[in-house]
Amino acid sequence: MPSLAFESLPSYSWPGGSISGTVVLQVDAPTRGRNLWIELSGRELAQVTVSQGKGSNKITEEAVFFQQTWDPGPVLTFADPVHIAPGVYRAPFQFSLPATAQPSIHTTPYVGSGGVFDYRRDGLYVEYALEARLKVPMWPDVVARALIPIFSSRRVLGILPPCASPPDRDHPTLALGTPGTAPLLPGGTLRVPFQIENPGGKRLRSLRLALTRVVQYRARGVPGIARSPTYQVEQPLGGNAPTYAGTLEISVPNTEDATGPGQGRLYVTFWTAKAVLDVELGFNVDLETALFPG
Repeated sequence: MPSLAFESLPSYSWPGGSISGTVVLQVDAPTRGRNLWIELSGRELAQVTVSQGKGSNKITEEAVFFQQTWDPGPVLTFADPVHIAPGVYRAPFQFSLPATAQPSIHTTPYVGSGGVFDYRRDGLYVEYALEARLKVPMWPDVVARALIPIFSSRRVLGILPPCASPPDRDHPTLALGTPGTAPLLPGGTLRVPFQIENPGGKRLRSLRLALTRVVQYRARGVPGIARSPTYQVEQPLGGNAPTYAGTLEISVPNTEDATGPGQGRLYVTFWTAKAVLDVELGFNVDLETALFPG
């Protein structure tokens, strides 16, 4: 059988950008074949496993939101009407992405060779797959596949709104943020001012802050949720002072999973900030709020 592969693919693209490369077909002996074509598709795939008696059942749902086909033209040479002549054939291609293209998302790591049509763990996948296919009459087609990550066009992950726990005369209270907090960008730093009031003189161990991307999705009506990635910081306190104040900082890397808030047919995604004040011999103070869209 001939071999089919991609060359010179980009490591990523972005909404409004392009994806280009070359498909290479190597034929060592006259081979049955008809034509060569290339397709780029974008899709959402949600998977949830539910218990069913003594076993389980995987529930999946797929929504294709983008599809383009590239015709490389007459690049093949035929030894006869149904056989491709031996040789190495190269077909350059280029696809243009719409400015509204959704960013790539995968809530669990891919398994196998790139994750294209391989075994998947439960989660939500928004992905762009390249597929090159040589049509072979009366025989399985020769196929090459690759995934191209699409980075978010929404560079703002969100804005942290001020929030505070209810006032209490005997238990510590916590307030986060101030009005006018700067928008958070991938590659930037979330800076959160905090104020702690400790009227009862409780011993306070630490203050932890976690920034998490939340993805809520469904597969044929069955809900699922993923919380990843999470970035966090901890500020030791170790005392029983009546007040504490300062600023917590979390650096956010500029990576593929730093996607801004958005939604598709099968999912919605947003970021949350959760603070936990660790109180010795007492109830912890928890605050969690969603970041406003930027």
